[in-house]
Amino acid sequence: MIVDITTDSPPHEQLCRDYWENIEGEFLLSVSALSSKYCLSSCDILKVVRNFSNAVSVDVICSACGVPYDFSSRTDYLKNKSRHDWVCSECIQSQQMSNEEEKFILLNNALKSSLDNSVGLGDLSVKQAVFLLTIMRLTANEDLTGLTEFGSVTSEKMSPSSDYDYVIIKTLYRNNLMSIDPISDLDSINLKERNKFVFSMDRVRWVVTIKDHSPYFGCFMQQLQDKISSMEYLESSHEDIICLSKEIALEECLAYLHYCLGEHGLPCKSGEKTHLVLGKALESFSVSQIYSFIWGASKDAAAYYQRSTVPRAQAANTVVSNIEKRSERAVIENWNVKPFQRNYNLPQSEVSRTLYNSLLHTSDGGFSQLLKSIV
Repeated sequence: MIVDITTDSPPHEQLCRDYWENIEGEFLLSVSALSSKYCLSSCDILKVVRNFSNAVSVDVICSACGVPYDFSSRTDYLKNKSRHDWVCSECIQSQQMSNEEEKFILLNNALKSSLDNSVGLGDLSVKQAVFLLTIMRLTANEDLTGLTEFGSVTSEKMSPSSDYDYVIIKTLYRNNLMSIDPISDLDSINLKERNKFVFSMDRVRWVVTIKDHSPYFGCFMQQLQDKISSMEYLESSHEDIICLSKEIALEECLAYLHYCLGEHGLPCKSGEKTHLVLGKALESFSVSQIYSFIWGASKDAAAYYQRSTVPRAQAANTVVSNIEKRSERAVIENWNVKPFQRNYNLPQSEVSRTLYNSLLHTSDGGFSQLLKSIV
C-alpha cells in the first residue's frame, strides 16, 4: 500500500501517517489509541484521513484498465486487500454503456428483420389474428399509439393461465407479428454469445410488425376487429376456429384444476392424460359443467389425503381418473350436470373475450355453452 498525504498541516499529516501505518497488514495503532492521542472521535479521525490522504493498493488493480484500488478506510483495506476481480467504477460504467448500445443495435436489427419477414393482415391465421387482437386490446396505451409492457397490466388477465400467456406472446413473436421495441427497458434484455439475447417477455415493450395496415394504431385495431367479427371470416375459417375454441376451453379447465388442487394444498401436474380426459369431456359438456366434475374430484382427493397416510402427490393423482369416471357416467346416465359460475379468482380472460364474444358473438359462450353449439 502506498500512502499519499495531501496536507501541509503537521497534525493532520501525522494523524494520517499514524492511521495507515502497518506492518504486513497489521495496523500499529488502534483507532481508540488514535482517538486518545489526538483527542478526536473515530468519526472525526476518518474525516481527516479521507480529506488529506490517499491509500493506494499495489496488489489490487482494475482487471479492465489496470488502475490501482484506492482504500477509503482500514475496514475497506482489510476487506479488499486480496481481491483479484475488482473493476473500477469508470470501467463498469463504460461496460454498461457498451452493453446498452449493443442491446439497442440488436433490437433494431431484430425489428428490421421482423418487418422484412412479416405477413399482411389478410394472411393471418385464426390463432394469430385472435392472439394479436388480444394483446393489442390488453396492452394498448391510452392514446392508442402503441403497446405497453404486458407485466404492467394487472387489472385484466390475458389468458386463463400464465403458461398460456407466454404461448400467446411466443406465437406472435416467433411468427414476426410482433417485435421488441428498441426503446424498451434495456435491463430486461440480457446479452448472450454470438449476437444473441434473452429477455423478460412481460417487461419489454412490443411493436406490431404486420404489413399493409393503417399507420394509425387505433385504426389498425379496428381493422383487425372488423376482420375477425365478420360472418365471412367465421364461415371461411370454421375449422381453425373450432380448434382454437377447444384449446382455450381446455386451458380454462386446466386453470380451474390447478386452482382447486391448490386450495386443498395438493400438487397439480397436468400431462397428456389430463389433456385427453378434459378434451373428451368438452365434447359433451361446457366448461362450467366440467368445473363441477373438477370441484368434486378435488374435494374427494383432499378427503382421501386427510383420512389416509398417502403422500399428497398420490392423492392428487386420483383427480383425473375421478373426473373421467364422473363425466362418462354423466353421459351414460344422462345426468343433469349443474353448471358452476365463474370463480372470482378466474375471471374471463381477454383471449376468451376476443374469441367467444367478438368472433363468435356469444356472451362468454366458451364457458357457459357446449362448444359444438356455438361453433
